[in-house]
Amino acid sequence: MKTNKAKDHHYFEKGWMCFQAKQFDSALALFDRYIQKGYKDPYSLFYKANTLKALGKIDDAEIAYRESIRLDPVFIDPQMGL
Repeated sequence: MKTNKAKDHHYFEKGWMCFQAKQFDSALALFDRYIQKGYKDPYSLFYKANTLKALGKIDDAEIAYRESIRLDPVFIDPQMGL
């Protein structure tokens, strides 16, 4: 169920800022919240996968990378993450 994309996008933006600051637990929570709001897209899954990988959760990261690829087979970045 999608809500207001403009309003909800702050979860993605804050997640990206936390990722850059190496605050991976916070980043993961924010990316998960964004996805739970209904924005399960290749990019949110890709950044979630990168965060999981940074946390050492390799199996979970692979699942997220593969889901990102399934949603957009030409998006090369998640393929590079595998």
